[in-house]
Amino acid sequence: MTLSLLLAGKKNAKTEISLFPSLGLSIILDSLSFELEGIEAYIAKTNKYPNKNQIYRTGKGTIKDYSGFTEDYYDIALTNLLTLSGIVKATSLPEVKEYALIEFYKWIDYSDITEKNCLPDLDRLLIGVHESLKGKGKKILEDTKTYLTNTEQPPKESFINVFSTTQKFVHETRELKEGLKDQKFDKSSKFHGNSDKERRTFEMIEAKYVEAYLSNNFYFQ
Repeated sequence: MTLSLLLAGKKNAKTEISLFPSLGLSIILDSLSFELEGIEAYIAKTNKYPNKNQIYRTGKGTIKDYSGFTEDYYDIALTNLLTLSGIVKATSLPEVKEYALIEFYKWIDYSDITEKNCLPDLDRLLIGVHESLKGKGKKILEDTKTYLTNTEQPPKESFINVFSTTQKFVHETRELKEGLKDQKFDKSSKFHGNSDKERRTFEMIEAKYVEAYLSNNFYFQ
């Protein structure tokens, strides 16, 4: 069962996130952090960028095994991107989505990634995150469906990771609901960086690579 189907079954998720902005923000930022940690791990394995990690190997993340290959962490980033897309789709709060975008721009700024040094697969992940945060993550869902349809035996780990992350989302929703419903919209930043500057930098990355992003499947490289 794919994440899109799992989330489709959570009929109350959208209502709960819409009612409680702090809850929606907390869950989306957590999901964004999981995704950016996977991207940082992928970046670290390429040895193409300086160490500017804000999550991976800092004690703040969830990845404990640092011995994987580049493609292992790319797969983690894909799984987390799929989750992020589904979670963002479950909220209709524009202020939550916009704030998550600002956090993403800050992360890019601090990472020193630009349109001049962005690796081919990395640009795909970054544009995918941006599209997902804007509620337009249809491509990752469609590419996942295509991949599963054309793969005789999809890796069991993929289903386990998706299911585990989705279950974590559902559990956190229940746990945080009571604690956050009376809180104001909390805008404490998780990342370093200049969001205004990097919004422009991301737009340059997107302009350069968006055609390749649209024409290539996330899973078939």
